[in-house]
Amino acid sequence: MKGRMEMEFQTLTPDTSRVVWLGVLDKRLYVVSGYMNTTFGKLWKHWPHRLIEDDRIILRIDGKLYEQRLERLMEHPQLTELMTIYAEKYGAGLASAGPVQLQAALTNGDFWLFEVVDR
Repeated sequence: MKGRMEMEFQTLTPDTSRVVWLGVLDKRLYVVSGYMNTTFGKLWKHWPHRLIEDDRIILRIDGKLYEQRLERLMEHPQLTELMTIYAEKYGAGLASAGPVQLQAALTNGDFWLFEVVDR
């Protein structure tokens, strides 16, 4: 997944699919949902909230389906490195913040961080 820009997944409740940007760090797959506290994010970003009730997903890679979960993380020991990977791939602005500011933005819910994990 490291060379990929996006991944497709389907939530189970409701059963809708979407394509999102992804990040890979230490062979672990992450998804960031930004703009969560903005008006734009509140109108457009419904899928992260649905994962609170049911975090199960079906991940599609090269036509194959994998039953996984998206686990929301409230902290990460390599948060700066992970957000730098996102910035390099997508030009995201959070990577220029320091570790304390990044953690505060994650804690405040400005962006949500998920790890793809086994069910």
